[in-house]
Amino acid sequence: MTDAHAALSESAEKESPEKAKIGYVLPFSYGLLLIVAAFFYNSPVEILTGFIKIITSPSQLMTDYMVLTSVGAALFNTGLMMCLGVLLLVVSHTPLNGGVFAALFTVMGFSSFGKNPFNALPIFCGVYFFTRLLGIPFREKATVALYGTGLGPLVSAVAFVLELPPFLALPLAFAVGLLIGFVQSPLLTSFSRFHRGYSLYNAGFTNGIAGMIFISFMSYIGCKIDKISLVYRGPSIGLAVLLGLVFASLMLIGFFFEGRSLRRYSQLLQSSGRAGSDFMTQYGHGISLFNMGVCGFVGMAYALLMGGQLNGPIIAGIMMMAGFGANGKHLRNITPVLLGLALINVLTGHDPTWTSAVIAGLFGTSLAPIAGEYGTLAGMVAGALHMTLVGVVGNLHAGVVLYNNGFSCGFIAAFLVPWLELLEDHGWLLGRNVSRRLAGRGGRQPLALKGDGNPGERPSGAA
Repeated sequence: MTDAHAALSESAEKESPEKAKIGYVLPFSYGLLLIVAAFFYNSPVEILTGFIKIITSPSQLMTDYMVLTSVGAALFNTGLMMCLGVLLLVVSHTPLNGGVFAALFTVMGFSSFGKNPFNALPIFCGVYFFTRLLGIPFREKATVALYGTGLGPLVSAVAFVLELPPFLALPLAFAVGLLIGFVQSPLLTSFSRFHRGYSLYNAGFTNGIAGMIFISFMSYIGCKIDKISLVYRGPSIGLAVLLGLVFASLMLIGFFFEGRSLRRYSQLLQSSGRAGSDFMTQYGHGISLFNMGVCGFVGMAYALLMGGQLNGPIIAGIMMMAGFGANGKHLRNITPVLLGLALINVLTGHDPTWTSAVIAGLFGTSLAPIAGEYGTLAGMVAGALHMTLVGVVGNLHAGVVLYNNGFSCGFIAAFLVPWLELLEDHGWLLGRNVSRRLAGRGGRQPLALKGDGNPGERPSGAA
C-alpha cells in the first residue's frame, strides 16, 4: 500500500464514534423526511388506502407506485422501507461501512417501484434462518437481506397473481420469500466470481439468475406472470426538491465532517471502484458522504439532461448512484459509462427520453469499475453494450427481478473484461490504473471475497 493510502486508511479508522453514529441517524432521518413529505401530497386516508394497495399489488417491473396509487403513498412506502432497513441494521448491530450505505439507498430507491414490507419481510426471515442454521451472527448477512429484496415481486406475484385462495396463496408466498432469502448468500459468493467485481451490482446478477430459474419453473407448471409498465408522468418539481435536499445535505455533512477540507477527495477519485471498494473504510465517513451527494446530483443531472421524467424507476436509479458513492462510484468512473450510454442512443436514433433508456444509464454505472480500471474508452464501450443488452435480459425473469440492469451488467463485465485484460497484457491499452501497474506499482489485483459474499478489493495502488 502506498504511504498516501496508508495514511488515509489510518485516519479513516481513527474517526470519532460520533461521526460513525451519524451513519444510522442520517438514513433514518431521510426515511422520516419522505414519510412527512408524503402528507404534503395526499391526505392520511389516501395514503393509507394507497399503501394497502401497494402491499397487495404484484409489483413486478415496472410498477411505479406513484401511478398505481399516489405520490404520497409511494413516498410513505419508500420512507417506511428505509426506516425498516435501518432498524434491521441497528438491531443486528451491523457495523457501519460503505456497503451498508449502498444497501440502504438501494432499498429506499426501489421502494418507489417494487419493494414493500409485505414482500421484503419474508426474505429478511429467510436470511435470518440461514444464519441460524450456520450458527453465524445475522449482522454478517444483514446487507444480503437488504439486497435480497430485489426479488420481492416474486413473493407478491405468488400471493396476488396465481389466483389461489388466500389461505393457500399467503403461506405459499411467505415460503417463497423464505427460500429466496435462504439461498441468497451462497449464490452471491459464487456469482461474484463470474464478473470478478467489475459490476458493482453483484446482487443484481445473482437475483437475475435466481429469478430466471424460479420463473422457468413456474412457467413449466403453467403459472404465467406478465411484465407491465406503469410509469409516473405527473408534476415532479417537489420530487426534485426532495432529492436535492438529500444530496445537498450529504455533501454539507460530509464537508463539515472533513473539517471543511476536501483533501482526501482527490485520493478517492483515483480508486478504480471495483466491487468491494468501501470508501468509508478507505477514506472516511465525511468524504464518502460528500461523494454520495456528488453522485446523486450527477444522476439527477443526467436524467434531466436526457429529458427524463422524475418517477419511481428513475428516482431508484438516482438513489442507487448516490448510495454506491460510498462503495465504488465517483465522478471519474461513472462519467464515461454515462457518455457511452447516451452516445449509442444518439447514434442509433433511439429516444433517450424514455424511462427505460434513462434508467439504463443510471443503473448502467454499475460498470463504473471498468472505466476506473481500464480508462474512458473502455467505460464508454461498456455503457454502450449494456444499453443493447438490458432490454433483452428482462424477458428471462418476467419482471420479478427489480435489479434487471444489474443482471445485464454482470454479463457485460464478464464478456468485456477478459478482452480488456488481453489488450492490457499486450500493451495496447493504457487506462489510468493500467498505466500505474505497467509502471511497476503492483500487479493485477485478485478478487477477494468478504464474509457477506460481496467481492472486495485492496485499495487502488496497493502492492
